Amino acid sequence: METMEAIRKRRTIRRFLQKPIPFDILSQLVDAARLAPSGGNLQPWEFLVIDDQNLLEPVFSTLAWAA
Repeated sequence: METMEAIRKRRTIRRFLQKPIPFDILSQLVDAARLAPSGGNLQPWEFLVIDDQNLLEPVFSTLAWAA
């Protein structure tokens, strides 16, 4: 997909399917995010991949933006 086509066709997604994402895809996504630029190359982020259903609610309850 070309850049302009991607810009024209982009949509905001507000509802997501509740199905597991294969680990190899998650790994690729985290690696891509890790390589993204940051201000002053500080890279002030941490990534946490949780695949235990019992841990999802306790983690999400601590995130104000993940309602």
